[in-house]
Amino acid sequence: MEHPVRSALSRAFVLARRFRLAQPLPAALRQRLAEMPGVQELETVKTGRYLIVRYDVLCLTYGLLQQALLEGGASLHNGLGQRLRAAWYGYVDDNARHNAGARGGACCSQPDKVYLSRHK
Repeated sequence: MEHPVRSALSRAFVLARRFRLAQPLPAALRQRLAEMPGVQELETVKTGRYLIVRYDVLCLTYGLLQQALLEGGASLHNGLGQRLRAAWYGYVDDNARHNAGARGGACCSQPDKVYLSRHK
């Protein structure tokens, strides 16, 4: 049995993102996406109009998934809402990747050292 803390950490960077499709996803493209490193689950909802992808943000980003869908021939909606969502998801993915690589806590976690260094 896996340790609960390790289990929580391994899931910490797994995200679920939704893509709105103009047409149902072809089976070959679905298989190709499922084989991408970092993809953990693919789910279609509402008669194939939405694709929900669960992926590890340390291995894959929303932009790479979107690019793979477009290169595979998927027809994605590209309205203002979808473009804003894509930009937001890209921002969140980048932050998660940077936070995963962060070492140590913030400077404010040791206020006595910060105070002393400023007032010498």
